[in-house]
Amino acid sequence: RGIRAVAAAASAARVWAVGVPPGVPAELPRRFRDLAREAGVTLTFEDAGTAEQLARLRRGELDCCVLTLPFDPDGLESVVVHDEPLGVLLSPGHPLAARDTVGWTELEGQDLLWFRREVAPGYHDAVLAACHAAGWRPAVRTVPARRALMVAELISGDPVVALRPEGEEPGLTWRPLAPDPPRLRLALAWPGDVAHSGLRAIARTLGR
Repeated sequence: RGIRAVAAAASAARVWAVGVPPGVPAELPRRFRDLAREAGVTLTFEDAGTAEQLARLRRGELDCCVLTLPFDPDGLESVVVHDEPLGVLLSPGHPLAARDTVGWTELEGQDLLWFRREVAPGYHDAVLAACHAAGWRPAVRTVPARRALMVAELISGDPVVALRPEGEEPGLTWRPLAPDPPRLRLALAWPGDVAHSGLRAIARTLGR
């Protein structure tokens, strides 16, 4: 048994259309593709926000999706495949860039660079709720999910930061946020009425 056994149990369709959200960690699609290839399945990735993915998944236009939690799970089966804390992304010249760790109280007076709510409403609201619970109620600057626009805002010299998982961001600085930072959690989801034992096995391996 194991991933090689998935080939026998997988869907008759040997190509799966997979939705992925903006900013998904690069290693996740790579690992997914490797596991699927081992099972004899080819993946085609399509970039879309969680809300759009859910609509397309329920219309049968996608076989499965990597979705940003939380989302409406009605009629879906899902497995969490990624979970990591958010930290503070800022300009190297920002006063907080000199800190090893940024505390919530130090964010007072900083604007938050954030994405449009319609992209992933559950995640959008959950992170803002966590900020408010920690005592930070920032003015929100909405920016499209395009790196060049994000960088331009962050290096503008204004008091503005972004919240992102740790990762390589040339020209920017990332610092841990403490205590109790919000988290980015991603789940692989597919229609619950589809017999997809092969996909379920792959999802569980991805989530380890």
